[in-house]
Amino acid sequence: METRADQQQSVDDPSPPPAAYPRWVLLEYFGGCNDPDAKTVAHARTSKGRPIRVSFGLAAPPAVSHLRVDSPGLPDGVDISGHVFASHGDSVLVEIQTRNDGIASSYCEDIFMCDYFIYCAGDTAGDPSRPPSLSLLPPCYLTEQNEGWGKDKRYMDVQGTTLLRRGHEEVLVAVLDFLVKDKESPEPAEAELCLLRSGDWEWELKLLPIIHDEGKRQEISCWATDKAIPVGDRFLFWVDYFRGIIYSDMWEETPELRYVSLPVEPDPRRDYEHGRGGLLYRSVCATIDGGGGVRFVEVSPRCCCGCPGTTDCARSRYAFSITTWALRMDDMTTWDKVGVVDCLELWSLPGYHGVVPRIRPQYPIVSLDDPDVLHFMVRKHKYMDDVEGDLAVRLIEFHTRRMELRSIFYYDQERYPCPYFLVSTVSQYFDASSRSRNPARRKDTELEESQAMSSKSTLPGVAAMASP
Repeated sequence: METRADQQQSVDDPSPPPAAYPRWVLLEYFGGCNDPDAKTVAHARTSKGRPIRVSFGLAAPPAVSHLRVDSPGLPDGVDISGHVFASHGDSVLVEIQTRNDGIASSYCEDIFMCDYFIYCAGDTAGDPSRPPSLSLLPPCYLTEQNEGWGKDKRYMDVQGTTLLRRGHEEVLVAVLDFLVKDKESPEPAEAELCLLRSGDWEWELKLLPIIHDEGKRQEISCWATDKAIPVGDRFLFWVDYFRGIIYSDMWEETPELRYVSLPVEPDPRRDYEHGRGGLLYRSVCATIDGGGGVRFVEVSPRCCCGCPGTTDCARSRYAFSITTWALRMDDMTTWDKVGVVDCLELWSLPGYHGVVPRIRPQYPIVSLDDPDVLHFMVRKHKYMDDVEGDLAVRLIEFHTRRMELRSIFYYDQERYPCPYFLVSTVSQYFDASSRSRNPARRKDTELEESQAMSSKSTLPGVAAMASP
């Protein structure tokens, strides 16, 4: 959380930009950056007229990048904080909250105010006349669900809100709310889609039926959104990690919502066995290979005999397998299994044994550049006294086809015990070379960048393991 400006490092003299920027970054939902980049600074005012300054600290994955929000001259008792809600292309959707605990008022917005901004990186590297910008979005009061309750300002949900960018001019913000209806009703399931398009900058509300295959009505009725992502420059995907995906081509004149199941058995319980909505051990990610693809990753427990599922067997208490599927973009319904990695294969890699605890990794993320590269968090808890290793939280980068542990980053989880990461390409717009970098050489370059970071561990022989 960002607090008073006089308690923060000044961004009047921010850090100089790095020699090269990564092609993509892992943005953390929570703001908190002590070393912002001078090239990323943008200014605006809140809906109440307070000046704010937004900047980013950008680092190559598996390191984490952060948002920073400053507001010079904040009075006592006033705090300001920023959160990253969505990202696509050169843009980031940012929520900025202002809280005033120093006054007594019956009017909510006197105490708490929430604004949404679109941060645009511009084209600082190629065109200095297009520096970063920060644009305040108009408030939204549209909602069918609150009809009859008056026009209350609508607050966005990070799980259901996403951003879609097309070219330099077109941008769209979309918020999906699922309308729960009787599971046995013959009526089609419906969702409330709230849209804001560039140009007129007016919110519009659409109540749309969800198109699905026969027999999927009851499955959809238990829907709860865990994540929203842009895919290419046309599609938006909303994900329920226990069920499936709702997607739409947003540039159609009348967008349609379509449902496709995930390639796993749907779980009707939603008892959060896998963390918040399955986020701990499942992930749906977009890639940019072939113009835009989608991968689903699951880290599932297995028994010592190799069978899937949880077990009471002490020998395989922490055993797991990592399975990856790819969605066929030509029909948008079929999942192809890409590969399976067993825990023993991962644990036996040079640099893993004796360094990273042998437990089930969490928060899988697919590299935006290379769908064969996965990122995970590995954290040993105090109650795992039968596991060797310390309690440090690590983010690891792993190449599934080359079977290489490429990098380790030590993550400070004390600040945010429940991390939420968003994949973003905003970093590449600050450096023309990062956009034109040869994809075949990109992985080795990013490895060198990540190894140079002082906060990462040294992996003996990693460079030597790389394929020629």
